[in-house]
Amino acid sequence: MMAFPATILVITLSAITAADTAHPEGENIRKLKKSKITKEHKKSTSKNPKSKKVKRGDDSSKNGPSADNDWFIDPKPYYDVWINQDQDNSISSFSNGPSNVCLDDAMKDWHLKFTKVLDAWDYSQQEGKPSKGDGIVIAQVDSGYSDHNCFDGIFADENNKGLNYYFQNNWPTKKSFNDPRDKSFPPPGAARHGTTVASAALNRGVNGGPPGTAPKASLFSIRVTNYPVLQYFDIQRMIRVFDDIADPNWSHNIHVVSMSLGIPNSIPLRPDLENSVKRAIKEKNLIVVAAAGQIGNFGSGDGAMNPARFEDVLAVGGVDRDYNWFGNKGSEEGKVHIAGPALDVCNARSNGLSRDPNLYGPSMGTSITTAMTAGIAALWLAHHGRDYLIEEFSSIGKNLNEAFMKVVEKTAHKPYDGWPRDQGYGIIDAVSILQMDVSNIKKILLED
Repeated sequence: MMAFPATILVITLSAITAADTAHPEGENIRKLKKSKITKEHKKSTSKNPKSKKVKRGDDSSKNGPSADNDWFIDPKPYYDVWINQDQDNSISSFSNGPSNVCLDDAMKDWHLKFTKVLDAWDYSQQEGKPSKGDGIVIAQVDSGYSDHNCFDGIFADENNKGLNYYFQNNWPTKKSFNDPRDKSFPPPGAARHGTTVASAALNRGVNGGPPGTAPKASLFSIRVTNYPVLQYFDIQRMIRVFDDIADPNWSHNIHVVSMSLGIPNSIPLRPDLENSVKRAIKEKNLIVVAAAGQIGNFGSGDGAMNPARFEDVLAVGGVDRDYNWFGNKGSEEGKVHIAGPALDVCNARSNGLSRDPNLYGPSMGTSITTAMTAGIAALWLAHHGRDYLIEEFSSIGKNLNEAFMKVVEKTAHKPYDGWPRDQGYGIIDAVSILQMDVSNIKKILLED
């Protein structure tokens, strides 16, 4: 992927990286990039899907930058929630051969058990506390949403589902600005990504698919892109989003921001977006999480993508169910903070042509893990009470984002001795996050 300071191109990056060689399944994961994914995509992509320059006036540049040095990257080889789906709705998984984890009742919710989310729900109920993220609103900065039953009851206000910052041509009317639903054609395009990540965090679990990590929280959808590929103007939209959130006149009630989007850290960014994110966190006391990504740094240890790489953003990496690493790594600048399921996770699929509009299938990518983590943040806020947490942490000069990042770090589960720091502090542990006493979190924050 190539870019220049004057024109920035972003991709929701997804390719498979080498797993840790100490584990027997690592070789299988390493083979995926050459075998399964490469073969499946040859029909629709070039043999060498490298960056290609887009000349002024080309159709492919109409939604991107208009400067002479514009660049375009074909997203298809790196689509992080892509699956191979036949017309009979059989779905090929990326791991362990052809399968559909969504059709296996014993495995459909493996990711919730893996991250102790089910235990966290039970713990809140036993303690007489709000459970499952009740009352918390998650804003997802992504590609909007599609018509799918996973969105039944998912919005706090059916008349205020979110905002649409993506405009194909001119500024929108008020009506279109307040409608983040994707209407692109064909349907499998844009909203495919936003639909899947929303399902991972918020699905109610009563419509054929497994519940999200916070099935009583609500969604506020913010559409900034038409694909899980961000171009120059998508970055500008994201800046505007966070500037608007920080504005005192912002009237939308949101508590957690989830960004399953990214740009390789090798591409220079001006500080505008990071500064906007910082302001929004400070002004609205938000928790912000983002995907560490799977390509761009190719798992080389160069760190998470931006915006996950930003100082005040929780960078989320991924593993498979055998703890083989899946994605970018980093332990110093651009470090990965935490990991979770990123392969064979059952989620909603956006409707396609002549296909079930309410399909569920296996998904992959740190995009999924990030949405799950946003849901776990909602569990924490609901369990303790957001107002109480704000009062407690503000008394020591800290915000909710700092506190959540610290409790995630201190409660992370290391699945084996010698867990590499560049793969995060460990696996996110939802029940331990809820069980950690607020006074202990404050003490640790003051000591640091």
